[in-house]
Amino acid sequence: MTMTSTPVKKRLKIRVPGSSGNLGPGFDTLALALKVFCRLTLEVDPNFDDGPLVTLGGSHSQGLSTDSSNLVVKLVLDLLEARQRLDIAKHLKLHIENDIPLARGLGSSSAAGIAALWGAQWLVEEDPDLDLCIQAISQLEGHAENSAASATGGMVTVSRSRMGSFEYLSTPWPDPWSLIVVVPPYEVSTPVARKVLPRSIGVSQAVVNIQNTAMVLSAVMSEDSYLLRTSIFDTIHEPFREALVPELPQLKMALRNGPALGVVLSGAGSSILVIAEKYHAEEVLASIQKWQACTGDQSMILTPEADHDGLVIEID
Repeated sequence: MTMTSTPVKKRLKIRVPGSSGNLGPGFDTLALALKVFCRLTLEVDPNFDDGPLVTLGGSHSQGLSTDSSNLVVKLVLDLLEARQRLDIAKHLKLHIENDIPLARGLGSSSAAGIAALWGAQWLVEEDPDLDLCIQAISQLEGHAENSAASATGGMVTVSRSRMGSFEYLSTPWPDPWSLIVVVPPYEVSTPVARKVLPRSIGVSQAVVNIQNTAMVLSAVMSEDSYLLRTSIFDTIHEPFREALVPELPQLKMALRNGPALGVVLSGAGSSILVIAEKYHAEEVLASIQKWQACTGDQSMILTPEADHDGLVIEID
């Protein structure tokens, strides 16, 4: 039986960062939260009964739907139904403000999902459980690094426990390192990017990636630029995804003799993450712009900082 009660007028605004997954060799293991955000405002208005009313905003909301095919709307309504509180829906106003490029490997769906589940728990007056949000979105996506990074901030390392749940740990990103994100003008869907991967890899390839992933984590924890530069390369997914994102090998070639610390595919693509020491950031950015001028590349260039806050409640 669905519970009904007179709703109380209330409003909440949540901010969740996007993320860059894998960081080279850390396939389904490493991700870094970025200061590009999805914001979700939830409002329960007892004087409004034609909900849920969904509105959109932000620089990257084009293409999002306002019905139950929207991930945020679906997750909120599913939780309300599971808690037998669908009566709230008719009084509900949702505003989704998205500034994370969609389907570009920057964790837009993970950020939206974390915001939706946290907000839905608040709607039914539960004490929101961030771990529950991470586990639920990870089960939907099949991997946990993006959702964990969006929820907790920083650079996260994830693994699957013997019980099947995901474990995660956040590590601060070094302040001396800058980030440049090259966002090509086309999407790459995660299923397509997964389909091009081989069904099996050799032991030697696996060992290289295990070693490099461990060294990337060590480099971040010790803020060692040399270790990062020598270890942030991959053998098990990027070589197969270069056909989907030809800008990746082009940029690696263009920046190979410069001061960039790393050039890696962001998640499944199509975005590319470039890491540089802050005092070399302008030089690296100029090299990227020179490459664009020579090739006619139309990619958007972002320079976000690493996010260390994860999900936060914003006060208007």
